[in-house]
Amino acid sequence: MLSLQEYSSLPVDLQSNYLWNNGRFLISHHDHRYCINLYSLHGYFVEVWYDTLLNHIHAITVFTTSRRLESYVQSVSITNLM
Repeated sequence: MLSLQEYSSLPVDLQSNYLWNNGRFLISHHDHRYCINLYSLHGYFVEVWYDTLLNHIHAITVFTTSRRLESYVQSVSITNLM
């Protein structure tokens, strides 16, 4: 199990492989040309910014604060839960 610091220090290709094998997908949203996928991983969150025009990972960001999750609230629907 990698800590946030250990994970953040990996090259992007190793980060994506590790996330794919160990992370839990939570939600996705779109921001202009990017598809942003949110994952949980060992007690922290990981965003994968995928550039849909260039067809590659633009960035991987790691964070622990719930404040960064606010942008996902608009994407959540509870309609099917009722």
